[in-house]
Formats: sequence, structure tokens, C-alpha cells
Amino acid sequence: MAKKKSKKIIPYRRSFHINIGMIIFFLIFVYMAFNVYTYIRRDKVQFYEVEAGGIVNDRSHTGLILRDEDIIYTDRAGYINYYIREGKRASVGSRVYSLDETGRLSSFLEDNPNTSEKMDENELTDIRNQLSAFCLSYRDIDFSEVVETKYYLQSAVMEYINFNNIEDMDAALESAGISFQQVRASESGIVSYIIDGFSDAAQRPVKKSEKKPDVTTTVESSSIEEETDLPLEEGENAFPPDEAPSEDKEDNETVQTIGGLGEEDSDAQKQQEDMLQNMTLYSDVIASHLTEELFDRSKYIRRMIKSGELIGKGAPAYKIIRSENWSVVFPMSEDDIQEYGDKQTMDVSFKGRDITISGRFSMVTGSDGKPYGKLDFDKYMVQFASERFINFEIQSEEVKGLKIPVSAVTSKDFFLVPVDYISQGGNTSQTGFMKEIYTDKGTNIQFIPTDIYYSTEEYYYINKADSFELKPGDYIVKPGSTDRFQIGPTASLEGVYNINKGYAVFRQIEVLTSNDEYYTIQKGTKYGLSVYDHIMLNAEHVQEGDLIYQ
Repeated sequence: MAKKKSKKIIPYRRSFHINIGMIIFFLIFVYMAFNVYTYIRRDKVQFYEVEAGGIVNDRSHTGLILRDEDIIYTDRAGYINYYIREGKRASVGSRVYSLDETGRLSSFLEDNPNTSEKMDENELTDIRNQLSAFCLSYRDIDFSEVVETKYYLQSAVMEYINFNNIEDMDAALESAGISFQQVRASESGIVSYIIDGFSDAAQRPVKKSEKKPDVTTTVESSSIEEETDLPLEEGENAFPPDEAPSEDKEDNETVQTIGGLGEEDSDAQKQQEDMLQNMTLYSDVIASHLTEELFDRSKYIRRMIKSGELIGKGAPAYKIIRSENWSVVFPMSEDDIQEYGDKQTMDVSFKGRDITISGRFSMVTGSDGKPYGKLDFDKYMVQFASERFINFEIQSEEVKGLKIPVSAVTSKDFFLVPVDYISQGGNTSQTGFMKEIYTDKGTNIQFIPTDIYYSTEEYYYINKADSFELKPGDYIVKPGSTDRFQIGPTASLEGVYNINKGYAVFRQIEVLTSNDEYYTIQKGTKYGLSVYDHIMLNAEHVQEGDLIYQ
């Protein structure tokens, strides 16, 4: 009988197959996720690559200009008119100004325009160049220079137009019955119409001479005048209202036509005299009588005398600068004395001007007992003839070395060990020190490899970290001797953290010079840095031995 076939189904057990590819992919994913996480979580490291370079520490100062100058005073009252522009040289006998006691010249010139010649092309070019130079150098902070430039240009135009044919004009004025007094220069020099000084001085500087009305200049009868409607004062500080001369001259009936002055003009003359009496003139200042008050700009008064202005008898008419030699004096701090004390010459650049000049340097003591620097020059005086205060920079020599940021520099303490105690361990080239080890069996000697961070003729600077094997109180033995030295003395070094090897290593530096942002350090030192080394940009964010991920 045939055997009955079983209908029972037995499931087939499948074997477990490991997908190696998926496992590898998963491990790679975990590794990448871990690295991304640690990168996000860790502190960002900023490093700086050391470069060769230098720092130029130019120091800025504000100085006071002293010149060989004298003020020429009038010997009578009247409306003054000038023939020579501000800052132009006058020779002996040159017509400088005239005084008109009648004030009739301005109306004569308006009624007779043909008495003046037109400017030629060269004169127009000169005017354009002056205006262009002012426009290129103008800044809003220097707005006060606008008014001065206006009068400089007016003066130049009047000189070119009115006095190109001055001899013919003299004859025309004489025929019109206009009488005036011409004053010629008794000595050669640069002419300036800016009179400056200071008020409320604690101590009046000793004058070079007592100024008197000009009696040496040649005065001759002739005919000339200019406009009479310009204001009396112009300067950095306006005169107080009670001292300001009157600007109202529209009522010509108050002007007497026969050698006299009207009542309003007499008041203006008196106000000028009061102003001059209350002001100490910078023309009288000499270097040995300097005080801090002379540098106080809040007390500075600067007045430009202009053509057409009414001035009184004995009032300043103009200033003559005799020599190209001039000086700049400035207060000195303790740092300045240390920096400049041994110098005899200095290179100076003037802000806002493309001028660099070498000057003789000396130190003087002012009448207040304080030190002042004095720079003497023998050229470019004309460019500064209208200035009293000047901003300048003293150029220093560039110190070359390695350039590193200030933020990278820190200081660290080290143990000091005498250089005689250095040793070499066994057959290796490592250097270190022989430390005494105390055990139950007695005293043994153990060689401790040591990194040297800096050395002098007497000491090595070694690590002071807690992880280092040499601790305070340990003894080291001098090779070939029984002498011992106890670890303990410390000293501080200035340096940076080098991260070339992936961890922070302190490197000593020798600072040559510095400014607010960078140090220039000595190049090629034994324990220092080299060009292209990577250092921590901020030394406060790292410690010795920290791992650095760049």
C-alpha cells in the first residue's frame, strides 16, 4: 500500500545576511555628524600669520610759529589802502599803503573805471590757481578760511587792476584834487596784514622792543585810496561786541573832508586802541618767555587789516617779516622728552600741505619752568606767513622686524634655573636637569627633559606649569658636582602662543616698538618667532599645550 503524502508545510528558515555597505555608510554618517557637531560647539580659533614689517610712529603736535617780525604803526588816522598783497615781498622803497583822510577815492574809482587797467591772461591764471588750490584743500571744519581767502583774492584783484598803471592813476587823482599820504617800506621783507595775539594773559611776555608809530618810513603826498565798506575785524575768535569797531559807514556826512575825522570814526578809532591795549601781540613773544597760556586757542585773537578800513593814529598798519628763518615751538610731555631728548635734527611734515622739511631741534625752558620743543627752519617761511598755530607730525625712523598684533601678546611666569645645571640625557640629544628623587632605599637621580623658553647669561627660563615634573622645592644637581639648586625663583616673559604644531607653545618676543595696534619685534631670536609662523590672534583664549584646530 502506497505511503500517504504529508500535507504539513514546514517554513524555510532563511539565513541572516549582514549588509556591510549599509554598516560602513552608517559609520561614516555618524563620524561626519560628530565632526560637524564638535566643529559647531568648539571655540572658533583665529590665528595670525607673522610677517616681516615695521612701524612708523609719527607723533602729531600743535605748535606756535615764531618769526623775526615787527609791526609797523601809522603816524596818522585815515582810511588805509594797500598796494602789496598778503605774503608778498616788498623791497626797500616799495609802496606798501596809503592813508586817505577824506574817503573820496572809492567814489572816484566808481566814477572813473577807465583809470584801472584790465588784468592780463597771466594775472587771471594766477587768480584761478589760487581759487582752485583753495577748493581742493577746503574742508567744512575750516570754514573760517573762506573769509580770509575771499580777502586774499580781493587784494590780488585790486593790486592787478588798480595798480598796473599806478603812475597814470596818481596823476588822475591829483588832478581830481584827492589828497592822500603814501607810505613806502623802509626795509625789505614779507608783508602781512594779519595782527594776532591773546587776551587775559597771566603774564605778559617781555617785548623785543617798545613799539612806536612808524617814523622811519617815507611819507609823501600823492593820491590813492580804496573801498571803505569792509568790516574792521576778522579772526578765529570774534571780538567782543563792546569792542567791535563800527561797520556802519553809509552816512558819509559824518566824515569831514578837511583833514579830520567824524564823530563815529573817532569812536571806531578809540575801540581799536582799546582792543590793542588789551591784547598781547605774538610778534613780541620770544622762545625763552613761553607759557602754556600762549597755546590756549580760546584766548587767541586774529585780526586781518583790510583795504578801505579806517584806522587810528598809532594803529598797526602791517607786519614786516625780515627773514626766511622761522621756528615752531610746542609743549613737550614726559614721553616726548624721552623720545626726542637726544635728537639734534628732525623731519617734520605739515598736515594739509605737501611739505616735508628737516629742522634743527632744541629744548627750551619757558618762563613757567616747563619744557618746550623748538624746531628751527630756514625755508618755506612764506607758505606759513599768515599762520600762527600749525599742526605737524614729527617723522620717526621705521623700525624693521616682525609685525604682530597687540592682542596676540601675553605674559607668562617661568622658573629660573642656573645655566650651569643643564644636562644631556643618556644617548639622546634632549636637554634637561638632574632631579633628586627620594625613596626608601635612598636618594636617586632622575633626568627630566626640559624645554627652554629663554636664556640669559645666568639663567634658563623653564616651564612652571602644574603638569611639569619639576615643582617648587625640588632639588636639581649640577652635573659633575655635588652642588644642588632648589627650584623656586620665578620671572615673567612677554610672548605669544605659536600653533604651528597643532597645539599652543609659548614663544618669547623682544619688542622693538609699538603703536595702538601692532608690535614690531626682534627678528631671528633663538627662542622667538619666524616669518610665516602661525600665532593665536587673541592670547587670552588659549593656554600652554591646548590643542588648536585651524
